[in-house]
Amino acid sequence: MIRSGEDFRPITADDIVILLRSPGSVGYAFQTALESRGIRCTTGGSIDLLQTEEVCNLISLLQIVNNPLQDIPLTAVLMSRLFGFTADDMAQIRTANRSGYIYDALGSMDKGTEFCRILKQLRKDARMMHLPQLLQRIFLLTGIEGIYGAMPNGKERVCNIHAFSQLASDYDSEGQRDLGQFLERLEMLRERGVNMQMEQQTGSVTIMSIHKSKGLEFPVVFLCGLSRSFNQESVREPVLCDKKMGLGLSCIDSDLRVRYPSVAKRAIAVKTVADSISEELRVLYVAMTRARDRLIMTYAAKNLEGELQDIMLRADMSPAELMTRYVSCPGEWVLQTALKRTEAGAFFTLCGCNGNSEYKEPAWLIQVVEAKESVDA
Repeated sequence: MIRSGEDFRPITADDIVILLRSPGSVGYAFQTALESRGIRCTTGGSIDLLQTEEVCNLISLLQIVNNPLQDIPLTAVLMSRLFGFTADDMAQIRTANRSGYIYDALGSMDKGTEFCRILKQLRKDARMMHLPQLLQRIFLLTGIEGIYGAMPNGKERVCNIHAFSQLASDYDSEGQRDLGQFLERLEMLRERGVNMQMEQQTGSVTIMSIHKSKGLEFPVVFLCGLSRSFNQESVREPVLCDKKMGLGLSCIDSDLRVRYPSVAKRAIAVKTVADSISEELRVLYVAMTRARDRLIMTYAAKNLEGELQDIMLRADMSPAELMTRYVSCPGEWVLQTALKRTEAGAFFTLCGCNGNSEYKEPAWLIQVVEAKESVDA
């Protein structure tokens, strides 16, 4: 139950938000896991129609109908859910023609021959049909509506396909336009960064970046990926820069054939890391304050026992700022606090020690969950 004014009501999927530091790199894994369990999800805000899987595959198919000698869209179509070519199939095709176009080598296997038959029919239809008619022909020959309709969130996927078909119909109604001009229009929209927005579906869990969540509030927040290490690549650059400290370069000893950072570079690196840690603390604060009713934080580790023991050994570090500074991920800050609470009994049992814990409001619920050896999605 969550709050609704002065009363309470049952929770719905719309009340739940998953916050990630960088959804672009791991958000797909969360989306796939949710959809495999029949839980609809969106990526926050509105959905870019041209970036959905089903529409991307449809556009790639239109590209090779217009010109089959395009290896990238052809490979995308062959390995899509529409035709189901595997990596081994693609290797066999490329082996048959190592330097030419993939299209020219499709005849080396039965699946490729069948695909060529469908593609030749569509290319013939494209010369005689308007865009809406061509798309209906593609729907019939590929069964795209049935394929994506049978997937998780199938209803929304089919709606996306129909919305793209309507987009083509609107474009065709503007005058006599061919397939090539329509594809050029789509490419121009992409280059300009114009998104064909679809309204967000209701009844969906939202996956959002912490940055986009600033100023917003949600009933239930899952703050995930706290065990992901900070990005410290900037301090490994050959040249470091700072407005006040200037340039930091590496020194080279030609006789010993070694390279090592200069004092200036070490000083700039220390300052850069400190600034980065401060920014990560602010980001964590923003994320933790987005929840109105409940905040669930997750931390994954292969050797949680060892990490907890290490934190316990550093618990009395003085000054306390040093303990806060020397962390590799935001989850360590949460663990440092959790190990000071009486609710951390599962942690104390795991690491075999008990720190100076106390109870504070609000109460925490701290659990240790063992991952299965083999998990789906």
